[in-house]
Amino acid sequence: MSTQMPKLPDALLSLNIRSSSEGRIEMIPTAISLVGAVILGLDIFAMVSVLIGSSGVMRKLMWIAVIWLLPIVGMGLYFLIGRSPADAHA
Repeated sequence: MSTQMPKLPDALLSLNIRSSSEGRIEMIPTAISLVGAVILGLDIFAMVSVLIGSSGVMRKLMWIAVIWLLPIVGMGLYFLIGRSPADAHA
């Protein structure tokens, strides 16, 4: 009697480690997913920081739009120049 392993969905298989023709191990899809998740987490942190800040509504909306449209650059700009000194120490 042979036991067969259940088939995995193709979406799960695409994240597996692949071996290239030269024998190298590639983890490109997994690495890209991890970087994307980190950027998403930092952007959510930046947006929450905008929302709990003491700025006015229009300024908050502007910063959320910048962070949403330019995820890496917008987040960096907000933490470098967008936070008020009172919010930075809170």
